[in-house]
Amino acid sequence: MTASSKSYPNLPTPQHIAALAAEVEREPKDLVNKITLANALEQTGDVIKAAAFYREAIAQDPDGIYGSVARKALETLERSDGWREANSSETGKPLSESKLSLGEGLESTVSPQPLMLRMRVAGSRITNAWQHFNFRTKLAIVLIISTALPIVVITQGIVTVTRDTLLQKARQSLQRDGSYFNEDYVMWSVDEAQTEADTIARLVETLKIDLNSQSQVSAYRQQLQTYMESLKVSDESDSVEKNLRIVTDARGRTVAQYIQTLSPVSFNPSAEQLQLSPQYQPVSLPLGINVADIPIVQNALRTGKTLQGMELWKEDFLKRLGQDKQANIRLQSPAQAAQPSTASQSSIDGGKAALVGVVVHPIEIDNRVVGTVIVASVENRNFLNNDSLKQRVGIPISAVYAQDWRISSNIPASDGKTRDIGTRSPQAIAATVLGKGQEVIAKTTIAGAEYLGIYLPLYDHQQELNPTKAKPVGMTFVARPMSELDELLAQQQKTAYGIGAGMLLIAALMAIPIASTFARPLRRLAEFAQAVGEGKQGERLENSQRGDEIGILARQLNAMTANIEANLEAMRTSETRQRQEKERLQRGMINLLLETETVKHGDLTVRAKVSQGETGAISDAFNTVIASLREIVLQVKSAAEQVQISAVDSEASVEKLACEANTQAETVAEALTSVEEMEQSIQAIASSAQTAATIARQALDAAQDSDRTMDETVNSMETLRANVWETTVKAKRLAESSQEISKIVSIISTISEKTNVLAFNAAIEATRAGENGKGFRLVANEVRRLAERVTDATKEIDRLVRTIQQGTSDVLKTMEVSNASVAIGTQLVTRTKTNLQDMAQIGQEIDQLLQSISVRTVSQADNSCMVNQTMQTVAAIAQTTSTESAAVLSTLQELLEVARELQLSVSRFRVED
Repeated sequence: MTASSKSYPNLPTPQHIAALAAEVEREPKDLVNKITLANALEQTGDVIKAAAFYREAIAQDPDGIYGSVARKALETLERSDGWREANSSETGKPLSESKLSLGEGLESTVSPQPLMLRMRVAGSRITNAWQHFNFRTKLAIVLIISTALPIVVITQGIVTVTRDTLLQKARQSLQRDGSYFNEDYVMWSVDEAQTEADTIARLVETLKIDLNSQSQVSAYRQQLQTYMESLKVSDESDSVEKNLRIVTDARGRTVAQYIQTLSPVSFNPSAEQLQLSPQYQPVSLPLGINVADIPIVQNALRTGKTLQGMELWKEDFLKRLGQDKQANIRLQSPAQAAQPSTASQSSIDGGKAALVGVVVHPIEIDNRVVGTVIVASVENRNFLNNDSLKQRVGIPISAVYAQDWRISSNIPASDGKTRDIGTRSPQAIAATVLGKGQEVIAKTTIAGAEYLGIYLPLYDHQQELNPTKAKPVGMTFVARPMSELDELLAQQQKTAYGIGAGMLLIAALMAIPIASTFARPLRRLAEFAQAVGEGKQGERLENSQRGDEIGILARQLNAMTANIEANLEAMRTSETRQRQEKERLQRGMINLLLETETVKHGDLTVRAKVSQGETGAISDAFNTVIASLREIVLQVKSAAEQVQISAVDSEASVEKLACEANTQAETVAEALTSVEEMEQSIQAIASSAQTAATIARQALDAAQDSDRTMDETVNSMETLRANVWETTVKAKRLAESSQEISKIVSIISTISEKTNVLAFNAAIEATRAGENGKGFRLVANEVRRLAERVTDATKEIDRLVRTIQQGTSDVLKTMEVSNASVAIGTQLVTRTKTNLQDMAQIGQEIDQLLQSISVRTVSQADNSCMVNQTMQTVAAIAQTTSTESAAVLSTLQELLEVARELQLSVSRFRVED
């Protein structure tokens, strides 16, 4: 059964699927039916059962065409949405655990047909249909297709060129829109701030207010603040309101200021609500705010130049100036926005930074910078630019980014109530615009619609100071819907395809009559060939005088038909002659077989009758073969008789030789046993000698080790003797030192006694002096007590010194005894060392003798082994001789039997008359 043997509707019915399931159950090895059933199940949406049948087909034919088709179909199925939905609805159960039952319900929705199977079925159907078309239809189709291909190619080329042209124009228009939004809206607020800063600076310079003089600043502060407040944008104006209007001194501290921030009611209106007049509320802050650490202010004071740009301010700067609430836009979660880089997260201060359009204008009086004017507008939540662009220019989508973080836009958020801010731009776009400073045009999806947008970089004041090293701090974005471009493209495509369809229709109307002109003569040729094929004779083509290829073909077919008819007649005549000759040869062969029938019974005296013709040659050859065979049989008979006589004569001699060989083998085996026993004895002696040599060597090594140990012992005894002597000397010195200590203690004791007497006398004299000597008496008593304590201490020291002297004397005696013992021990160890050296010398001589015995014994064992091997070789030869003799005897007996059988066989032939 082939893949094209069955045809099913495009949408399989339950009856078709049930019929296929029955065929698969009846013939499980029919892969075509199994794949067709899987495809039908896939079309009805039962993807789990379809996948199971595809896997069965792959398992049955892993390397074949059917397995490949099933594998491709399964891959396509597993990438489909229906597969993911069905697999997720299986309550977490893997597809491999799903059980398939052909009797379960098979109805579901239709899913795409597997690509390989669909192509194969479609190709088979097209081939079958093409083979059943007549020539006119085929030629018309070929003409239409050959005309349609260039028309389609040209039409598609026109459409492609038109699409590219429209896309290029759309890109150019988008670039103009992006530059317009960037320069005339976003950066326009900076230009307005520049104008205000120049005006305020000229006012201060005209009034010659020294901003570093407290008295001058106090005199003009109210006038400055009133003037800055008057610069506030009116509701009817198209200008962007400024958050900061500040005048600072040369140290960067505010001396006059007008600060306001966006009201919370204007923080995040809906995308449909245009915010053309945002509400601001004033911020009251004390004067003296330090802004000198803001980079643009630092550089303006340092260079004395007016600097401007889109600055990225951190939360600390914004809090000082009361702008932190407007700037604080909560970062969206990664599920709602692209995951940012770590560097980007730190640069936007966790969603609390702000992009600020800033102008810093230094104020100079008498060629000396006395302060600055700062005018700035915070772009966070500033939707005026987005809505004004949408209303006045018609650009529907725009946004401003601080780094890759969206801070203002008119893009609707996912909740449909607010605007989409706080989200991230795609990392690839941010890397190109922020990392390389290049614009990016890309497609994006907003609120379910596809847009074509452009991203442009924004720079801070570093672009003025160092243009080559300045890095973008933000981006602007504008986008237009792709539906506008698609509508223009659809109109162009309709026009181009309409022209192509008209040309194709004209070509089809011309192709049909042209095909008929070629088809009619070919149809006549086909009818003629069919008649000739059916065996009709006398058929000829008319109108064969045409000069084109059809006329040539008609003439050649007429000539071919005449030749075929002549050849058929000649073949009939030749067939009759061949049949008669065959019958004659059969009769001759039958006669020859009858004459030579006795040969099969062994009669070699038969002669076949030789006649004329083919059977005569065969008979002559038969007679020659029989004669040669008879001579061969005679020679074989004579040779068999001679072999029998020789075998009988040699049988007795061979039997005697076999007996002697057996006797010799037994004798050699006994000798071999004796040699093996002798070899084992010699090997045992050699092993014992080697063991004795080893023990002697170990004894020698032990004696040498003992000798070395005794050397070390002697050295240790000498060292101990020296240490004992040195200790004795030190003990004597200690005794001498203790004696010196006793002398010193005796002197101290004498002094303390005298001091005690003196103190006693002094106390007596103080008593005599009365009240005047009372203080002296107290001192004398204290001295006397100290003298008594010294006397007691000297007595204790004297007692300790005597104890030390006694211990030192005992140690000296013990040292002298130990020194004598060490000397005796050294002499004994030296004598023991001498004895061990004598034993080592004797052990070395014993080891040499045992080594000599061992070497000679091993040599004797080797000689014995060689003798044993020689005896084994002789035994093997004797055994081989005995075996060969027995074999010769057996062979001779077999030869005698063969000779007898040969004589019996030859006797069946009759070789004499």
